Amino acid sequence: MKFSFSTLVLMISACIPAIAQASPFLVCDPTTETIEYYVVSGLPTGMGAEKITPDVTKKYGFMLDLSTLPPGEYTIKAKACTGPWGCSADSLPFSFKRPAPSQSPLGIGLSQ
Repeated sequence: MKFSFSTLVLMISACIPAIAQASPFLVCDPTTETIEYYVVSGLPTGMGAEKITPDVTKKYGFMLDLSTLPPGEYTIKAKACTGPWGCSADSLPFSFKRPAPSQSPLGIGLSQ
């Protein structure tokens, strides 16, 4: 089967979004209410958990990329915020562990 160059580029570019979303994500169920943003506590600062916009696809309430999360144990809670009316109570806690690599590289040396 022959493919033109443009067809090949189109096929490869169709795979890129799937590859780009291979990270672990923190998600919550969608809601029927209008939520302006979510707040997640229990993660390191700088993870973007302070004000998460709702998922535009409406598959999830929110979707937070955890690919840069350092190894450790975490217990998180989330709130849904509606702007002028404030935020909901905390969700039930969710605990998980991000493991460190189990083995250091072996056999390091110089090659000719």
